[in-house]
Amino acid sequence: KDTLKIVSYLQNNSYLIFMVSNQPGIAKGFFTIQDVDKFNSKIQHELIKYGLNPLDGIYICPHHPEKGHKGEVEKLKIKCNCRKPKTGLIEKLINDNNLENSSFIVLGDTFSDYELSLKLKIPFYLIESMLTEKEKFKKFKIDPVKDVDKFITHLEKIN
Repeated sequence: KDTLKIVSYLQNNSYLIFMVSNQPGIAKGFFTIQDVDKFNSKIQHELIKYGLNPLDGIYICPHHPEKGHKGEVEKLKIKCNCRKPKTGLIEKLINDNNLENSSFIVLGDTFSDYELSLKLKIPFYLIESMLTEKEKFKKFKIDPVKDVDKFITHLEKIN
């Protein structure tokens, strides 16, 4: 519900919203790119169901360098430049959408999202999920967004 409120605010204030996601399970053979596409399509349909626009784009990295998983996809077992916190997916997103002179924020739930924001010098906001490495973020004194209304007020002030 909080996520929908944030998406609604961002869309109503002319933000473009992209999802950038590491999907190492594809390379590991846990699921297929088609499975991820179906899941992402479901996300888009859920947004529409709640009266929101779909995301402006979804970018995924299907790679993972670690070998040894049953059913792994050999051609995807590489060290790439698109796996966050590397910047390849963001560079592709910027190029694909002609956003070279745009401002960005990162809403993320993992430490690689935070590291990506540091590399790109982009403000980071932690949105907690079951993937969030809470203790790691505590060490860096990064608190998750708890009060969505305060968060939205903060975004209004920085624009």
